[in-house]
Amino acid sequence: MYRLSATHVFNGQVLGGTPALNITQHYAWGELTVDGVIRSDIAGRLTDMANGFSDTTITLLIGWHDGNLHYSLGATIYLPTGLYGTADVTVGPPPSIDDALNFGKNRFAVDPTFAVTWFNPMTGLQINGALGVTFSAKNDATNYQSAPELHFEGSIIQQFANGFALGAAGYAYTQRCQTGILVDVHSDPPMSAEA
Repeated sequence: MYRLSATHVFNGQVLGGTPALNITQHYAWGELTVDGVIRSDIAGRLTDMANGFSDTTITLLIGWHDGNLHYSLGATIYLPTGLYGTADVTVGPPPSIDDALNFGKNRFAVDPTFAVTWFNPMTGLQINGALGVTFSAKNDATNYQSAPELHFEGSIIQQFANGFALGAAGYAYTQRCQTGILVDVHSDPPMSAEA
């Protein structure tokens, strides 16, 4: 995967913080291979290969600094510019698959995120955390809309004078609909769930 990213930090302040803008575009390639047996007369290997651009992201943020504490509030906007096609699977015989690999999601999304970093330059200790929620629009090709996605990323890193660093990182993720049930929202056919 290749990544092209440009960031501009603006002069001046907004709400007492430093505003910035980032635009990122990835180019990826991949191969998917599945072996399986559906029935005694339908078995085989399905392979799909693809390469192309992923969705473009634009991030607007404001960062504040207070001694060793740095924090920011931002929003990443996902533009549906990436390679996307609805998968076409033929059970066969012979089995075939096309467009199973997608590098785009074919929908707009926005991800407001609050991030905090505490860094002590004297000891090299750094503690990071970010909490965000991704809100997705409907994918018109599939008539499908993901429920809001809550995510948290965190890390603790010890940086050493020789340039090396040692640390641990973690990630937590959950999806919730308005009723609090862990599901995705799909509008065709209508879906209902009970707690």
